[in-house]
Amino acid sequence: MDDQEKQTGIFMHEAGVPEIYSGIGPWRLAASHSAWSADVSAFGPWDNASATGLESTGKLWRARGYDGSASIHITGPCISTMDAAGELIRRGVMKPWSSVIALQQTAGRGRRKRRWDSPPGNLYGTWYWPLSIKRDDPAAGYRNLASLLAGDILAAVLREQKIGVQIKWPNDIVLDGRKLCGILVEGRGAAVLVGIGINVVSAPKDGAADDDFALPAVCLDPDGRHFRPLSFWTRLMETGRAHFESTLNTLRPPDFVRRLEGNLAWRGRRVVVRKEKEPPFEATLIGLAPDGAMTIRRNGEMEILYSATIRPA
Repeated sequence: MDDQEKQTGIFMHEAGVPEIYSGIGPWRLAASHSAWSADVSAFGPWDNASATGLESTGKLWRARGYDGSASIHITGPCISTMDAAGELIRRGVMKPWSSVIALQQTAGRGRRKRRWDSPPGNLYGTWYWPLSIKRDDPAAGYRNLASLLAGDILAAVLREQKIGVQIKWPNDIVLDGRKLCGILVEGRGAAVLVGIGINVVSAPKDGAADDDFALPAVCLDPDGRHFRPLSFWTRLMETGRAHFESTLNTLRPPDFVRRLEGNLAWRGRRVVVRKEKEPPFEATLIGLAPDGAMTIRRNGEMEILYSATIRPA
């Protein structure tokens, strides 16, 4: 087994890292929620993974029933999967294109550091993208579009499963006008960490958010019987990377933005816009500028916004 094969697979970390993430084993994960039990069985049996070259993290379990190309790490409760990913990258465990998912987050965060409710049963993950900062690298032009590119990839994989979602600018996925997924992007040198939270079995109640402008939320599968989180995540990691590479190889950033516009929530409709230091106002959502900014028509005048929150009027 070469080094690449050792690093590929689904790894469950039974040993935690104090103040960052707790460990978890297959039986505990299966018992945590019905949404996980079928996946633990489907990808099993789980073997001791001591010969992977990842020993610096302590005892690992590896899914014998997975032979795909992704590298996925699973932990118990963590501060956030962004923090868990940062620690695994620091240890040399997570390489570009690998990811980490966690049973639960104790301090999950969303855009502008807002708290992300993270109970067991939902899907919380961080994906490690290599997005160069070198100007002569074609990928560098996508760095400022990372949240839209992640949304495009996530929406495409959800639609493959007959889930009719749209992209809410700049970093959410909505289903029937309600928030289903949140995306958070953080730059780490020449890499980008893409945090993804999906309401699989539960969602905050209407009005429960600490922001009264927030969209109401929705979940996919309240009984946890039909949507399998680990199965979906492996699909996202494998086909998502192919989607990413195809996009970068075939489309200039402005062409990608033009394509994405077709799946933009509330395009052509009246929306309420909230900008910092300005009361909310109504406008018509026109679409996107070539650099990914939102374009609106307000009082007959076109405006380009780089930072704002929107919801349907």
